[in-house]
Order: sequence, then structure tokens, then C-alpha cells
Amino acid sequence: MPITPFHLGPGVLIKSVLQERFSLTIFAFSQGLIDIQPVLVILLGKGHLHGFTHTYAGAILLALISTTLGKPICEWFLKFWNKTPEISRDSTFLVGAKIT
Repeated sequence: MPITPFHLGPGVLIKSVLQERFSLTIFAFSQGLIDIQPVLVILLGKGHLHGFTHTYAGAILLALISTTLGKPICEWFLKFWNKTPEISRDSTFLVGAKIT
């Protein structure tokens, strides 16, 4: 099932062990990339629900994309998130925008 919070379960477990050495934000970004193809299949009604992005070759390609583009894209998004008026008024939802 695409776009499910259960996809983040393994990432939460890894984050709890590796802490600062693992980015849950970039992991979530990679899960979003993997689910683009199934979402398009659902919207367009054509193709295989779990096609190329759910193969070893597709996963490796998306892992390479995530490791190179994930950090700058996620940092940009986190800065954008913090500037959103509803978020910036309530510091409860502010997040660190720097991924190490």
C-alpha cells in the first residue's frame, strides 16, 4: 500500500539506534520517492502497482538519488516548514533545519 506511515517503521527503529548518524528525514524522502510510481499508477490507472521502483535496481537507483539530493532538498523543506506562519507562531512544531 503506497503512502503509508508503516513505511517509516524501520527508519524509526534505525534512528533510535544510530541517532545522529542516521537522518529520518532523508529516509522519509527516500520512501516518498519509492512511492511516486505506485501513486501515478493509482491516479492514471495504468501500469503495475509495484513496478520498477520496488525492484532491487529501482531501489539502488533511488538510494543513489536520495543520498545525493536528499540532504539539500530536505534541508530546504525544513527551512520552509519553519517559516510557515502557523508553524512559526507555535514553537512546538519548529524543527532543526540542519541535517548532519
